[in-house]
Amino acid sequence: MSKHNATLEIPILPLVGLIRIDTVLAHYQISKSQLYQEIAEGIFPKQIKIGKNVFWDAKKFREFLKKHGAEVTILPEDSHTELCVVELR
Repeated sequence: MSKHNATLEIPILPLVGLIRIDTVLAHYQISKSQLYQEIAEGIFPKQIKIGKNVFWDAKKFREFLKKHGAEVTILPEDSHTELCVVELR
């Protein structure tokens, strides 16, 4: 029987643009219902609805994470992405 090493892949957080809920929840590890509760309470940035799809502004999300004590490290200039390390509360 072989052993498998599980690797958790976190979606990349872009510098600009829109991100989906899977990216939000990968970087801000709470339940979907808790996320929507925080939106309703004005704690978390509001989502952007385009048709039936829901997105968040990547820049506002990064600002939220930084404000709440997350370390956000910018990768090399040519990557146009950030590596985000979020400390669980």
